Amino acid sequence: MATILIRFDDDGVRIVTGDIPPDATTPIRDPQPTDFVTNQAFFVAEGAYCYGLDPNVSCTPLWRIVKAVDGQQTEARFRKKAP
Repeated sequence: MATILIRFDDDGVRIVTGDIPPDATTPIRDPQPTDFVTNQAFFVAEGAYCYGLDPNVSCTPLWRIVKAVDGQQTEARFRKKAP
């Protein structure tokens, strides 16, 4: 098992997953909710995942690809989008 930690400026924001979009300016199409929230580590099987935050949250980047490696913690960072 691998550990992932998605960091964000706010705690408890729902994390979504889906297919990798064609470019960085396109959000995840049909994002699927996970049982995970920001700033709390969670376990997944080894592999590559595309994560974003709940579509109602304005953040940058829109999504990140995270490579989970057995026995390691991987972190990804999202930030609030400037008004």
